[in-house]
Order: sequence, then C-alpha cells, then structure tokens
Amino acid sequence: MASATFHQQDRLTGSIALSLVTLFIIHLAVSIVVTIQLGLPLRDSLAFSAILFIHHLAIMLILSHMLHFFVYTGSGTALHRINIPIFITLCRLTSLPVIIYLIILLEEHSVLELLIAYTVFAFITDFLDGNISRRMKQTTKIGAYLDSISDYAVLISISIAYIIYELLPDWFFILVMLRLFFQWAAAAVMTVMHQKMQEHSSSLLAKASIFGIMTMYAAALIRFIPALSAYSGEIISVLEWIVSPVLVLSLIEKIYHFIFDLRNALRSKSDRSNPDT
Repeated sequence: MASATFHQQDRLTGSIALSLVTLFIIHLAVSIVVTIQLGLPLRDSLAFSAILFIHHLAIMLILSHMLHFFVYTGSGTALHRINIPIFITLCRLTSLPVIIYLIILLEEHSVLELLIAYTVFAFITDFLDGNISRRMKQTTKIGAYLDSISDYAVLISISIAYIIYELLPDWFFILVMLRLFFQWAAAAVMTVMHQKMQEHSSSLLAKASIFGIMTMYAAALIRFIPALSAYSGEIISVLEWIVSPVLVLSLIEKIYHFIFDLRNALRSKSDRSNPDT
C-alpha cells in the first residue's frame, strides 16, 4: 500500500514538473520574442527570465508539499497526473509575471496587443477551469485552492501595476483591495479556528464581483487603442457605477458570512470544551 502511494505521488510530481516546465518554456519564448522585437537590453531580458524561473520554481515547491490535496472531490480518489482543469489554472497562475512585465513595458513600447491577449486569456481561463472540471466531473480539492489563489494573485498584481501607472482611480483600487484582503483574512482566520484548510466556495455575488473587476481592468486598456481612446473615459465611468456597488455588496456578504461562521466555530469550540453543558 505504501509502495503504491509512493508510486502515485512520484508520477504526480513528475506530471506537475512537466506541466510547469512546459509553461515556463512557453512564457520564456514569448519574452524572448518581445525582447528581440523591441530591441530591449539583454540585462532586462535576463532579469525577467530569472524572475520567471523563480515564479515557476516556487509553484513547483508549493505543489510538491500539497500532494495530498490532489484528490477528486467527493470520492477522494488520488490523481496520478495533472488533469485538464488544473493545467488551465496553472496556465493562468504562471502567466502573471508576463502580464506585469507587459504592463511595465506598455508606457514606452507597443505591446498592447500582446498584453490584451494575455489579460483576456487569464480572465477567460478563470471561467474555463471551473466549468470544465464540473462538466468532465474532474473537480478536485487542489483545483479549488489553485483557482482561488490564481484569481487573487492575478487581480492583486494587476491592481498594483494599474495604480502605479494610473490606469485606475485610487478609490476603486482601495475598494478592490478591501474586497480581496477581507476574503483572504477571513479564510486565514477560519483555517486557524478549524485547524485545517477550509473548502473554498463562491457565491453568485462573489463571482459577479470578480467578473466586474476583470471587466474594469480590460476596459482600462481601451485608452491605448486609438480608435476607441476617445470613449475610454465614458466607458470606464459607466463600469465604475456598475461594478463598485457589486463590490460593496460582495464585501458586505463576505463580512456577514464570516461573522456567522466565526460564531458557529466559537460555539462548537465551547461545546467541545464543556461537554456537560
């Protein structure tokens, strides 16, 4: 039994490594093409390549310590290799350094088309992985965790890059950070309370808030499209009025559920401490 488990984990580790190496090569090739076409200094390309390598290596190290989460939800059957939904999520998570790199280059170089392609890809895969996993009945614990982590990692990183280059209003950036930070903080508190990682679940309102943020970020790039730049201000203003109430309502919902879950956790802990009562 122990030998079978070791063999399964060995095959799974190899599959994770192969997937990440493949994605690293793809992203590295894209960065090399950009470097050549724009005539960027070699030191900049080498620095980005190092960051890209460290990013992929960190993901590999984290996943190698989470092999016990590579099981199908419900049945608990262990995975022997990366499935399609997990690979799609990894595509989004590993694309993060390239997106930030392109945003940095955008002010002085013509990389808008590639940035839009990467950004749209990241946003589309956010909806693909979950839908595919449910349709193919390949929902996994690690898939849910990675999906959540990749969403917040991409949104937080793009938010910071956008605010640095003044692509977002300050108040919208603060609202997004409050929404994302509270989600993370609430999950961390409940994990400590229950002494185990909590199952991730998203309400319709939560999904709408994430979709709204992604739509806002995609619309912010319109200012760099000559044919549409004149309308960018009006489009973004309309989206602000639509997205910001959704974010506020989602934040209120998260606070409500957190208080409710915290009370239940404290009550359960109290009952275990005082069984006679």
